[in-house]
Amino acid sequence: MRSVCFFMVYHDRPQITKMAIDHMADVIDLFRDNGCDAVGIVIGDSKVIERFALNRGLMHEQHPNDPVSGKMTYAWMLAAQEDKEYICWMGSNNIHSDGYWELAMEKLRGKKVATFGSRNCVILSADKEVQRTCHFRPRDHYLISSGQFFLTYSFKNSVNILTVYNLDQQFNFDGKVLDKMTDMWGKGIIEYVEFDEEDCLDIKGNVNIHSYDSYIKIYPEYLPSKQIVPRFPRLMMLMEGFYDG
Repeated sequence: MRSVCFFMVYHDRPQITKMAIDHMADVIDLFRDNGCDAVGIVIGDSKVIERFALNRGLMHEQHPNDPVSGKMTYAWMLAAQEDKEYICWMGSNNIHSDGYWELAMEKLRGKKVATFGSRNCVILSADKEVQRTCHFRPRDHYLISSGQFFLTYSFKNSVNILTVYNLDQQFNFDGKVLDKMTDMWGKGIIEYVEFDEEDCLDIKGNVNIHSYDSYIKIYPEYLPSKQIVPRFPRLMMLMEGFYDG
């Protein structure tokens, strides 16, 4: 199978970030067990998170959060410099289903694809007392950022990472990269890999670019959190306070 550099950018939310890092390390182990040359890089500004990531066998790079655009530029540059065939963005408050990763590995065994990922995401609260969730899908021709794969060759040959972001940009970092790629080759380069509604879970704490309420008010209600959590061991650990220390 092919080679992948997984990267994660984080800020604050230490408990949720630790959960996401554990998930990232689990995914890298899964891909390696299936013959993939996989590495992981975590980028942020916490010594506590740095130690946690290193203990899980991941690389960690210190970078200040402000400006966020600078941190994202640095993260893409690091990932591209690993020179793996693919780059996969993993969110610091996201986990994914086993079914999604199995389909992603199957895609990697086939012909090269400029970019692929899922359009399924469930939004839920890190507060276990808050049970309401919703099913989110991005607008047409976009993917859920966490778990999206980019062919490194296609990325390098369509995106000037030094100029793609505005200095004061605060969100849509994946969308800007995808726009540059589709501007060059068209929206047909995007391929969908979808298992079910729970391909990606987005766990909302107190610090979010887009709040829990902003999704819950708009998108269709999904299953209560208590039905979802037991299917995801790392999420269960978060809810039980494992990452509080």
